Amino acid sequence: MAILILGASGTVGGATARALARLGAGPVRCLVRDPARADGLAGLGLEVAIGDLDDPPSLDRALAGADRMLLVAPLGPDLERREAAAIAAASRAGVRHVVKLSTLGVAEAGPGHEPRPYPAHRAGERRLERSGMAWTHLRPGPFFQNLLAQAPAIRAAGAITAAWGEGRQAFVDARDVADVAARALADDGHEGRAYALTGPAALSGRELAAGLSAGLGRPVGYADAPPEAVAAALRARGMPEWLVGALQEVMARVRAGAPAPVGDGVEQVCGRRPRSVEEFARDHAEAFGVALAGASGRSGDG
Repeated sequence: MAILILGASGTVGGATARALARLGAGPVRCLVRDPARADGLAGLGLEVAIGDLDDPPSLDRALAGADRMLLVAPLGPDLERREAAAIAAASRAGVRHVVKLSTLGVAEAGPGHEPRPYPAHRAGERRLERSGMAWTHLRPGPFFQNLLAQAPAIRAAGAITAAWGEGRQAFVDARDVADVAARALADDGHEGRAYALTGPAALSGRELAAGLSAGLGRPVGYADAPPEAVAAALRARGMPEWLVGALQEVMARVRAGAPAPVGDGVEQVCGRRPRSVEEFARDHAEAFGVALAGASGRSGDG
């Protein structure tokens, strides 16, 4: 059984490759665009292929001999096109099972109310379901790792700044998503399943900050800001307009109190509870400017 990991230099793809190495699954081949980012993967005994979804011959070469694939495409205006190219290439190569990284709520949002990533992800899911290959959809909530972008501000000001109001979100640790992906790729029995992947609770901004405080052992507050101010700050940091627009739509849904159901996919697949914000904070304490003794650093299934 050979497995191809797309997006292997990214957050979920790279963590999935490492999780498969821990499981002893394989052989595992990792597709990366930048050879400079491949050293860590090769050091784990994983095969590395250079290419990307916009280079069909490189994708065909990477898929040679693979019978399972993790589909992770860069979020952006070209998401649907790139996923379509990957699905077509996998079908040509004789891949039997594709595990797709999607997003939480993709199937529940009503027409005209979906933030921009939702329709593209659902289109990819439907395309995969029609492909004739076995499929598994992973639908995670927003990643705790997104908070690392605010680490400098948290170190300086001691607060998360966001435009979520009193709304809640079902965050998840990207390492938990990767552990589920690795199991779905390495084991049978996940075909035709869609897993909702979240942490143990839906959190408001204030509860998220309180969890960071507990994990780091230092006060972290929540500063609610007008959505327009947050969007202007994102533009000033150089964020592309399509992503600013998508995040504005998500912020509006959260502020309006959109439901944030808690999923049980991590427990179903891995047989353990998902990581909490407190665990995430302890494991990433250094990024937030805190030195902790005995941080768990848990990265596997245990």
